[in-house]
Amino acid sequence: MDSWLSSALIPTSLMAIGLAFFIRASTKERTEELEMACTRSAAEVDRLAKDHLMGRTYRIAKTEDGTTLFEGQVRPSVFLAVFLSVLAAIGFACVGLIVGTAVPSLADNTIAIVTLSPLAGAYYWKKASKSERVAIAVQKTGESTSSVTAIGHRDELNVLRQMLRSQGALH
Repeated sequence: MDSWLSSALIPTSLMAIGLAFFIRASTKERTEELEMACTRSAAEVDRLAKDHLMGRTYRIAKTEDGTTLFEGQVRPSVFLAVFLSVLAAIGFACVGLIVGTAVPSLADNTIAIVTLSPLAGAYYWKKASKSERVAIAVQKTGESTSSVTAIGHRDELNVLRQMLRSQGALH
């Protein structure tokens, strides 16, 4: 085996491993806890948060000890499914070309591995379509101030924070 070829196999192998981890990480659970100090009353902030989440296809699953649990079905991103499939196709093509060059007897069949790339998008689509939960607890901290503790998906909490900020409800 040529020295340039063996030196190309190492980064190609690392790229294939990285691609597999990237595809797997696309469906990773990203639950966080967020605490926010609000400039509005607890009742008003609670109403804003409930209206916001209900407008995003969440429903109230249960209310217990001042904490409201919302559940909703998260739809996978079409863009991300296509993006992962394209990345997988490029990665599989690189692996196929390197393996085909390294082992000439396999050269005719190695590029066929690209046909597996839609499996990356299908894997993401299946794993990303799941039920998400967001828990909201609003506490009164003063006459017209409150604090919110929210536990849920990082992206959903960021959207909630932006909504409260746009309503002038955050410090």
